[in-house]
Amino acid sequence: MKQLFYTISYLKNAWGNNLIKVFTLTLGLAIGLILFARISFDLSYDKFLPDAENIYQVQMIYTTGVGTETSHSTEQCYSFQPIAPTMPLEIPGVVAGTSTTGNGERVIFEGENRYTVKAILADTMFFKTLPFKILSGDDMGLKTGGNVFLSESLSRRIFKGEDPIGKVLFNDKKQKSALTVVGTFEDVPENSHLDFDIIYSIANNSRNSWNGGDGYVGYVRLQANADLKEINEKAIPAMLERHMDREAMAKKGYSFDSYLKPVTTLHTDNKETKLTLLVLSILATLILVSVSLNYVMMSISSLATRARTMAIYKSNGASSGNIFMMNLSETVILILISLVCTALLILAGGNWITELTGITLGSLFAGRQLLVSLGLVLLVVLLSGVVPARIFSAIPVTQAFRFYNYSKRGWKQGLLGIQIACAAFMLMFLGIVLMQYNRILDKDMGYEPDNLVFCQLDSIPAVRQEMVRMELLRSPEIENITFTAQLVCGFFSGTPLIDPETQEALTTLRFEFADSCYVNTIGLNIAQGGNIPTSLGGDPLPALVNRRFLELLHWEEDPIGRTYTCKGLFDVVISGVLDDFIVGSIFTPQTPIVIVGIDGGWNSFYMNIRLQQMSPESFTRLENRLRELLPDQDIVLTTYRDKLHESYRDTERFRNSVVVAAVFMLLITLMGLVGYVSDEIRRRSKEIAIRKVNGATATDVLKLLLRNIIIIGLPAVMIGLAGTYLAGDKWLENFPEKISLNVFIFVLGGLALLAMIGFCVVLRSWYVANENPVKSIKSE
Repeated sequence: MKQLFYTISYLKNAWGNNLIKVFTLTLGLAIGLILFARISFDLSYDKFLPDAENIYQVQMIYTTGVGTETSHSTEQCYSFQPIAPTMPLEIPGVVAGTSTTGNGERVIFEGENRYTVKAILADTMFFKTLPFKILSGDDMGLKTGGNVFLSESLSRRIFKGEDPIGKVLFNDKKQKSALTVVGTFEDVPENSHLDFDIIYSIANNSRNSWNGGDGYVGYVRLQANADLKEINEKAIPAMLERHMDREAMAKKGYSFDSYLKPVTTLHTDNKETKLTLLVLSILATLILVSVSLNYVMMSISSLATRARTMAIYKSNGASSGNIFMMNLSETVILILISLVCTALLILAGGNWITELTGITLGSLFAGRQLLVSLGLVLLVVLLSGVVPARIFSAIPVTQAFRFYNYSKRGWKQGLLGIQIACAAFMLMFLGIVLMQYNRILDKDMGYEPDNLVFCQLDSIPAVRQEMVRMELLRSPEIENITFTAQLVCGFFSGTPLIDPETQEALTTLRFEFADSCYVNTIGLNIAQGGNIPTSLGGDPLPALVNRRFLELLHWEEDPIGRTYTCKGLFDVVISGVLDDFIVGSIFTPQTPIVIVGIDGGWNSFYMNIRLQQMSPESFTRLENRLRELLPDQDIVLTTYRDKLHESYRDTERFRNSVVVAAVFMLLITLMGLVGYVSDEIRRRSKEIAIRKVNGATATDVLKLLLRNIIIIGLPAVMIGLAGTYLAGDKWLENFPEKISLNVFIFVLGGLALLAMIGFCVVLRSWYVANENPVKSIKSE
């Protein structure tokens, strides 16, 4: 009890120094705990499912150029619909199997109320394979097309707590496509690779084919003692052999293979996720280690003034153990205070943290993540408290009777060097992330996404389409309009690109249906030939292709007029060649593309509109005008830029995490630097005064202090920059197009950090360098 009294007394008397400690600990704990909680959250993906260790996703390997030296395999999670449901029937050890499709956002209506939902389509074996908890209803209800299951929260949002079973919803504003609610299920946690709040019956969207329609995601559940290796290497190939003509496929130069992958590894096995978690782990570790070392350095800096007090405690009967526990309890109290401040800071910034991580605060610090946070706090206590407590407890009793000057500066120099190296690593890595992020934003997509907006329309006759187009083009704000089956900023359907001569499958050909205004509206460039005609028809169909299409088929010379058969779909004749453009994500590599004319028989399509100039006012006016012209349609305008932003949102969040970590790291390092310089000034005050008496100028004093810091800082910065190069080069492997890491970038970054350190040293030392030396000598 007496030890605790002495501890609290010291904390009160040295409140200024302790306030700095609490501040740096709060900063370090806040960002460190957030980053480690995010890492723990990612590592917990899909482990919430009962029997999760026995649930697997079907993976498909599509190989082109079979039997040649140029064979190429692509692995994906999309497979043929019957693969997963057939496994329980033909493979021993497989308990259940299901195929899902259509994962994405939709709009449903309840009366006049409109709801945006995240939907998947599933069969009656969905809940038996993926055991999400059913709250009401029977999963056999998914046998009938038009039936749906709602999540608990969606049901509550729509029906305000009423029993939803038997209630009717609609797919469209016209209320022609009805949905019957047949059950509810527990909300899907955020740490799930599946994200949905409504399940549609797959009955109306089934394509039970073994040789086409690879747009399904299959899952199976195995018995606990099932031999996964046996199933992957023997049972699945034998099943595919029974249902596919694999010999005929091989002759045509392609093949399909499948294997099972644990759902608990789907998220963490992703290459980008792995690198992100590795980098975040390094950043979080550096933050916590740095803040702990900063605390140790500040504690050791007070050794000269506290040594006599410790010795007096010992001369009055305190043991080394008592002194150790007293100093350790100081650390515990300060960290507890910092932890309270950290909790308040995290709660106050809850919305900002959700935006930073993409995870709500409740999920980020729940269950396992909370245990990880508590473990990290204990680690910080040990790192920060044990070393200073051990040094203070070793002070001999004789120090009570003479001045104690702790001359072993190696401790402090080493700790400062580590902090500077950490800061160099994080700041330079931040520079790499920012430069790559700007490279992404500046990437040439091959078309002009600025000033482009789109909305989805349903069941509009061709005559009415043209009426809407002509009416909108009367506005000077609108430059052009095109109707398409899909979105260039979203996804194009695919089919194998078959070499007409060898019948070898080369890669996936992406195709789009659009009208003749497509090229000008989207902002494409016709390199050869002409546009697709306004009036459609004929066999083969006129089409536009891109340069990549010609390269793969070796048709670069005289391509206009050549015909190509999209196997099982249509024949096309090339009317024009487009410069290459990227479909979908900015991370998507260039693919071969065919654009065919769209006719008036499409039930659902997109209207793409190019504005003369994008502004909130013009956007709102256009949306309101569309609602006037199409009152029976659910009009929601979206910009192409917003759609593209979805593809690099994770990269943006990663960038923001690095920014926050680097800023906090810099603050902690600079505060440690200021503490180190203050201690050096106090320790060398007599030396500085004598030098000034003997003619040294203020500049000479500043040079003396700067030289000591540069001796520590220069090698530390070089070590930090070397680590940055290794980590940055590895991280950049995620991107098809990346910045080059040249020496100039690292030299500039290192010099900038050293300049910042030098400025802080000068700022802290300026008063002492210009002080009257007589004052310092008097105080000695």
